[in-house]
Amino acid sequence: MKTLKLLLASSLLSGCLFTAKFDSVEYSYVTQLRTISTASKPYCEDPVFMRLRAQQIYEISLALVHYSEFLPRNAPTFAMSQEMYAIVEPLKARYESGTKVSNSYCQNKMDNIIDNSITMQKAMNARSR
Repeated sequence: MKTLKLLLASSLLSGCLFTAKFDSVEYSYVTQLRTISTASKPYCEDPVFMRLRAQQIYEISLALVHYSEFLPRNAPTFAMSQEMYAIVEPLKARYESGTKVSNSYCQNKMDNIIDNSITMQKAMNARSR
C-alpha cells in the first residue's frame, strides 16, 4: 500500500497524468524548419535552390502535422503544426507554379517560418518533460 501511495504521489508531482510529455521528435521537426529556413534565406534570389528548399520545408512541415495529429493530449502542438503548414504550403505552391517568386516574398516567408518556429519551440519547452 505504501508503495502504491508513493507511486501515485510521484506521478502527480511529475504532472504526467495531466499533460503530454515533451516530445523530442516534434521539437526536432520544428528545429529543422527553423534551421533550414534560416540557412535558406540568403539564397532567396536563386529560384532553383529555393524550389528545392521549399519542397524540403514543406515535407518537414507535413511530417510534423502527421506525427502530431494522433498523439494523446497534443491538441496545442497539432494546432501549431497546422498553422506552420498553412504558412509553408503556399511557398511550395508558388515555386511549383513556375511563376517568378520575388525576393521579398521569399524573405518574408522565411521570416514567418523562422518566427513561428521560435514560438513553437518556446511553447514546446514550456510543457513538462
